[in-house]
Amino acid sequence: MAAALPVLKLVGLLIKTVTKPFANQISSRAKTNAALGENCAAVGQFIHRTMTRVSVVSQGYKFVGTKPLPTEEAVSKGAGFVSETIIFSIAGAVTTFEYFRSEREKAEKEKVKSQKTGAEKAELMGRIETMENKIAALELGEAAAQRPTRGWWFG
Repeated sequence: MAAALPVLKLVGLLIKTVTKPFANQISSRAKTNAALGENCAAVGQFIHRTMTRVSVVSQGYKFVGTKPLPTEEAVSKGAGFVSETIIFSIAGAVTTFEYFRSEREKAEKEKVKSQKTGAEKAELMGRIETMENKIAALELGEAAAQRPTRGWWFG
C-alpha cells in the first residue's frame, strides 16, 4: 500500500513559496507608495544606525553619531528588511505548526500504544489468575486424594 500524500507539508511548502513573491511585491511597492516608503525608510535608517553603532563599538571606539542614509537607499534597505522579516515569520509559523502537529500525532500514537499494552497486560493478568485458580484446585484435589479414606465403620 502506498504511503499517504503529506498534504499538510505540501501546503506549508506552497505557503513558503508564495511568500517570496509577496515579499518582493512589498519591496517594489515601497518605492511607489508614500506611506509604505516612509515606514520602510524609517526601518532602513534604524537598521543603518544600529549596524553602524555595533560596528564602531565592536572595534573599540566610542560611538558619536552617524550620517543618515539617502532616502532611496534607506527605503531599499528597509523594504528588504521588511520582506525578509515576512518570509522568516511565515516560514517560522509554518515550521512551528508542523512541529506541534507532529508532536500531537506522536502523543496520540503513544496513547494508543499505551492502551494496547494496558489491555494486553490486563489479559495476561487474567490468564495468570485463572491458571493460579486451576493450580489451587488441582492442589486441593491432590491433597484430598492423598488423605487416607476411612470406611464408614471407623467413624
